[in-house]
Amino acid sequence: YSTAKMRRMMMNEQNQVMKFTKTEWEIIKHRLAVSDCIWEVMSDCEPCPITETEEELHRRCGELYDYTQDDEVDISDNLTAQIIYDCCDGSTFFYGMPANLRARYTKAAYSLERKLSIDIPLE
Repeated sequence: YSTAKMRRMMMNEQNQVMKFTKTEWEIIKHRLAVSDCIWEVMSDCEPCPITETEEELHRRCGELYDYTQDDEVDISDNLTAQIIYDCCDGSTFFYGMPANLRARYTKAAYSLERKLSIDIPLE
């Protein structure tokens, strides 16, 4: 988990709302479904990138999980930005994915990388 990357993303996306496609949400929601992992990563960082409690993080993950491609995401909110970032940076979405599905989702992963200025593991 790179705090330098997160700072760069926050500077790029400050005071912005974003929309994600249905396929981008599939990648994000893969990690949102395991919010315990998101909490573990964030709470292990020094300094911790969020000030919210574990319960608040889980609640926000649940809220974001219900979002669709029609919803706007407020990336200027630190907790939301940190969660979305972790969902991409810590993604295991492509792990073990058959090649015939990989092409469909790779385009969405590249789009997320451009939007958020981060790298998504494609292996």
